[in-house]
Amino acid sequence: MLRSLSLVIVAPIVAILALGGVATWVAWRGDDSRSSDREAPPKWDDAPLSKLCPADTPVVVDEHRIDGRLAAEVVHCDAGAGSPPSMVVLLAADQRGRVTVAGIPLEEKDQVQVSGLGLKSNVISVAGRTYSSNEVPRCCPDLQFARTWRWDGHSLTTVR
Repeated sequence: MLRSLSLVIVAPIVAILALGGVATWVAWRGDDSRSSDREAPPKWDDAPLSKLCPADTPVVVDEHRIDGRLAAEVVHCDAGAGSPPSMVVLLAADQRGRVTVAGIPLEEKDQVQVSGLGLKSNVISVAGRTYSSNEVPRCCPDLQFARTWRWDGHSLTTVR
């Protein structure tokens, strides 16, 4: 019993010395002490979108684009009928994969029906239709709409 116990204790020490030190032993054992430095994948489905709509109104995600640790989504509050206005939401994920709303460049009050969304290199581009006046029926936006924003890591600025 004592002999087998000494092999359990002595063998790893001999292996460490023979392989050139502790760092080699850690790698040889398959442990990775740097695993806490790795970024967790973003949990996009956990984005706090429910706060964007009135209570008990589902948020509908129409479009989703991902660029690294950023995502842009076109969403609207479920209206039951008609064509509810779109919102564009920028989501950001931290190193632990937690997702937060980083910005809302296009809100419901902007009265836009989004038909295209792009996200690349921290630039969000949106295309759609909007209304020339309040007299235009809400079913039928009559103007083209295009806008671009840049995310600098802290805020959104309009590019065009």
